[in-house]
Amino acid sequence: MEIQDIERKVGRDNDAGLKTKLFYARARDVDQWPTIPGTMTTLADKVTLEGNFVMKVGKRFGFIEGHIEKNKFNHAGAGQVGNSSAANVLTFYMYGTDPDVLGWIETYKNDDLVLIAEDLQGNYRVYGADGLPAQIMPDWQEEGGASVADEKFITVNFRYVGRIAKFYSGTIPLTPAVEP
Repeated sequence: MEIQDIERKVGRDNDAGLKTKLFYARARDVDQWPTIPGTMTTLADKVTLEGNFVMKVGKRFGFIEGHIEKNKFNHAGAGQVGNSSAANVLTFYMYGTDPDVLGWIETYKNDDLVLIAEDLQGNYRVYGADGLPAQIMPDWQEEGGASVADEKFITVNFRYVGRIAKFYSGTIPLTPAVEP
């Protein structure tokens, strides 16, 4: 790939945060993963997936809904100079202490997942890849507060290591896959 210039992009929306829906599936239920382009023509190609998720028969993505102003991501370099990688943390926040959410945590707390989150500009990011799953971190918490003025909430952190969380513009299969 040739050297490319990157100009500052002014005048565009750059709101922080994530939208309310977090899409998830078990990594083992993915039949075909989207991939980075075979031919790189731009720098963005290195962090952009092409193609769609194809699920195994009877499997699909689900979603869990959180709060608009508390959900967030943090992508950071990890490792050592000459051995650099990435650590991606996605935080999802839900008001209340919903038994369905706690049951969801109990079900997936030790599972290998793939997650798709949408930022406020409509960019989808994928957490997890073939052989590099995302996982629920053991620091999830349910907090009830001490007084009536305190917040009552559940927070779940997910971690995906290895590669920078990729951009995705494909479909999210929300209905069970059928035989071809």
